Amino acid sequence: MYADLWTNAPKESDLEVPNFPWKKTLPSYVTADEVREYLTDYIQHFNVARHYETYSNVKSVKFEKSSNTFKVTIENVKIGDGRVVFWQNYSNIIFLKSRLFRPNLA
Repeated sequence: MYADLWTNAPKESDLEVPNFPWKKTLPSYVTADEVREYLTDYIQHFNVARHYETYSNVKSVKFEKSSNTFKVTIENVKIGDGRVVFWQNYSNIIFLKSRLFRPNLA
């Protein structure tokens, strides 16, 4: 997220995930740090981190007809030597991309 980001809509509008309210002490327009904290708290509360990979580049996605799954080959970018670290089969995949995103690996 951008360092100086503020939301352009109040958190009470559509910025709240059902069943996971914002902290009452926050102002209506929240900062990037507050959004990051909210998302981190959500991830920990619902244990969703096990469903995705971070610090990863997808090298290939191939549909395997025999198992009716997608074989996803993944490189860990923290290692950074271009080696494929692992592959895994998934029943579903979600593709997310942003042309404005630059990873912060610090």
